[in-house]
Amino acid sequence: MTAYDGWSSSYIFPTLFVSSGEYPTPDMLFPASSTSTTMRFINRRDAQQMLIYTHGSCLNNGQAKARAGCAYVFGPSEDGYIESSLASLDFPNIMPTNPRAELWAVILALRRHRIWRAEGFNSLVLANDSEWLIKGATEWAHVWVCRGWRKTRSKEKVKNRDLWEIFFAEVKRCHEAGLTVRMWKIPKGLNEAAYKLLGCEWCSLDSRKLWSVESNVTDV
Repeated sequence: MTAYDGWSSSYIFPTLFVSSGEYPTPDMLFPASSTSTTMRFINRRDAQQMLIYTHGSCLNNGQAKARAGCAYVFGPSEDGYIESSLASLDFPNIMPTNPRAELWAVILALRRHRIWRAEGFNSLVLANDSEWLIKGATEWAHVWVCRGWRKTRSKEKVKNRDLWEIFFAEVKRCHEAGLTVRMWKIPKGLNEAAYKLLGCEWCSLDSRKLWSVESNVTDV
């Protein structure tokens, strides 16, 4: 499957990235490397492909006092990451959740596509440890769209359709700008770059506790 042979209506979906046996982990395959202006995580076999670690999480998930945040890491330097509270991103009448935080992380990473393209990259790999997010983006969404955004088994409406559609719109913008988007399911321990962000200004809670919360959502 090529990076964008999966059209369904007006959507373009990202495809699954699988590492080689020689370089099985993100830090091995995408070491921190210099571009002409900065440092990025660049594929040692393809200088035009960069990796971005993403993570989103929510404390008190599903409860009235829920607080959520998201982050993505695109370089090893102190300015190589962006983190944000969902309170500053999401619609005010929607309760923050783990899945919405994960989706916002990848959405924000793709919204900088003009920067990634200007730096000479033609392929982005989004690394995340959420099986729900990776399978949703690369497998389940094809079926959801064909079924009118309903689940295969229960026929219920797919939750967070608004953010899924925003995400796929960003994937399409990347495609139109000359950037393919792929997603890599990595073990939680290998997503440390996104998990270890400290000093969140948007939340008085211990950020280490926030980023350690894991999404256990499953869906199709």
